[in-house]
Amino acid sequence: MKVDVAAAREAVRETGLALGFPLPDLGLAQAVVSEMCLYALALNRPADLSVTALHRAGRAGISLVMQVPVEIAQKETEDDERTPGLGLAGAKRLSGHWEISVRNGKTTVHAIMWQPGAAPAELAGRYLRVIETEPHQAWEFGRQAVLGGLGITAMAALHAEAMQRVSSPARAQRCFEEALPAFEMVYRGFGEARTSMNEIHELLERETERIAQSLHDEAGQVLAALSLGVDGLDCGREACAAQALRLKAMVEEAGNLFRSLSHELRPPLLEDEGLAPALRGLCESFSSRRRMDVEFHDDLRRRLDPPLERALYRTAQTALSNVVRHAGATHVVVRIYASEGSVVCAVRDNGRGLDPERQQSAGLGLRGVREFAAALGGAIELEPVRPHGLEMRIRLPDSLADSKLKD
Repeated sequence: MKVDVAAAREAVRETGLALGFPLPDLGLAQAVVSEMCLYALALNRPADLSVTALHRAGRAGISLVMQVPVEIAQKETEDDERTPGLGLAGAKRLSGHWEISVRNGKTTVHAIMWQPGAAPAELAGRYLRVIETEPHQAWEFGRQAVLGGLGITAMAALHAEAMQRVSSPARAQRCFEEALPAFEMVYRGFGEARTSMNEIHELLERETERIAQSLHDEAGQVLAALSLGVDGLDCGREACAAQALRLKAMVEEAGNLFRSLSHELRPPLLEDEGLAPALRGLCESFSSRRRMDVEFHDDLRRRLDPPLERALYRTAQTALSNVVRHAGATHVVVRIYASEGSVVCAVRDNGRGLDPERQQSAGLGLRGVREFAAALGGAIELEPVRPHGLEMRIRLPDSLADSKLKD
């Protein structure tokens, strides 16, 4: 059945009131369930939604569970570029617990809003003093509230309570307006942070190219000189000659390794011919060096702008490395295609699947791929593969760096 947003919001309100939720926090819980419902409606698929009271470990909360067909899988953190921070990504940030799982043929999204603790009494008292005797401190109060983790909804609740007790509502309103710009600064900073992350990735890309060039030129020259030196060894003894041959083989192996690493860091195919040939070469390299069967399928069949091609190549490269380190797989399929205004690179393996330790792996593992995709305005989707394995889909917007898809 189709979800009813109004009915879901009312169910949250009734459940929260029965648990003693303050009204501002009820608003946050309603926002969570609204975004879950809107997401299901946008998919144009049937969905089941339940709202129940929850008591666990001495805490009370509102449990929100949405079930949808398994084929939509785990689109868990996608942001619409026109409404940053909304959708399931925004709902996840507001909830105290968030989980997406696939069981028994259904994808389940489970959010929990825990009953909040009481706002610090000293904060309310401080705000009253600002309004009554220190209106010039309103900006500083707002700044300290932001640094202390106070949300805009909690700030609005403080103001609503103060309005019932102050002697001059007009002065209270002015103080509120002076305190709010601190929250606005944080909100507007999200866009700047994303821009900064893109600039950082560009710097890292240039540094990667420099290291690749050094491996190719400087290390290559050293190894070439070493190889010539080994060729010139002449000690007149058979054992010495045999040792020289072994050393020469080791130098050649090291040279091949450096060339391979250099091409992975700065693949000539990516710059000259595009994403698909570069990914095909990467898969062939992993197959030969890692003793793992890696297939590649190009369902996109067109060039992308360089920033998007580099981003997809790097995330696919990291995903493959993650499979090698954690999955224990023997067969991997890499596929690129277009879907719903995004470009997707899917990496599917027949390994041990997703486990909690793999989800929490740091560095260049799963978390690294997730953070890299999020910084570029995209997301990753994880879907278990039966009977065993995992498919990771790296989804990036076509509009990355104001690029357009090219024929």
